[in-house]
Amino acid sequence: MQRQALVYVLGFLLALIPIITHATSCRDVTNTINEDIIKYASSLPNQLLPWMNLSWLQEQLGTVNAKETTTNQVEYVWHCENDAGYLIAATDKNGNLVNIKGEYASNDGSGLFSTPISPNHPQHEFNQAIETIKTAPSTLPITEIGQIQAQADAKALAIKLNNYNEYFKSSLQTQEQLTTDISSKIKTYYLNLRQCIPGTYQYATPILQNLLFNTSIIHHQQEGLCIVETTYDIPEIGKVVLKCKYQPESLQLFTDEEAKVAALGDTSFDNDHPSALQKVTNSECRRYINGSL
Repeated sequence: MQRQALVYVLGFLLALIPIITHATSCRDVTNTINEDIIKYASSLPNQLLPWMNLSWLQEQLGTVNAKETTTNQVEYVWHCENDAGYLIAATDKNGNLVNIKGEYASNDGSGLFSTPISPNHPQHEFNQAIETIKTAPSTLPITEIGQIQAQADAKALAIKLNNYNEYFKSSLQTQEQLTTDISSKIKTYYLNLRQCIPGTYQYATPILQNLLFNTSIIHHQQEGLCIVETTYDIPEIGKVVLKCKYQPESLQLFTDEEAKVAALGDTSFDNDHPSALQKVTNSECRRYINGSL
């Protein structure tokens, strides 16, 4: 994804996902979902997409046993055969699909995706409104589409701001303020990382319509290497810890420009054509999921 900062958790999820489904079908579905999420990131679809329906998923991937979660949701989990690919669909107590997440692998790369699709989610509300407009144009003129999308965007921003303000004990009110603050925190971290200045740095990175909250601890150098430990939580997966031992030359890749890219959620991860920063992360860092490598 153009915004898949979570790509490196691939391979660690095998033990978490016991149900196996046909690899080709599973891969086709996960890749399609990821492509749609990217496609509609800034422009919501004018109808509910097929994979936003649990029955459709079950027709494509087969029926699996449901598992109730601690949040009173019900999860359906499919595991793509012979790799770490997976798909998790969560429903509410009434059987409505509220969230879908998984791991894709296409010719363009691999990574994770996650999107809420509950009846209260802006995208779902926008889809419902469009359907109403299509069936009753006399009562809801097509000119209202822009207003509906604006309302959906405002609601999504409100959720982001609320989560961000709650985490950082701030009082930001606009998208501009949010983007500026995210960028400032990442720039501060990257600046100190380039010099390997010990300290604890907290910052957020945009992931699709959500925010990933990171805590990075820069330790004192050991044998010429900069020791850094970054932690963050991924819902339904657990605590992720990234332990890095950076070479001095590697630190110079964490530029202000890279900080801007990260702040906008535009960091690209492509296993076939990795960037210089991705190569460094692959070679000088180790990831642990809930304590396991």
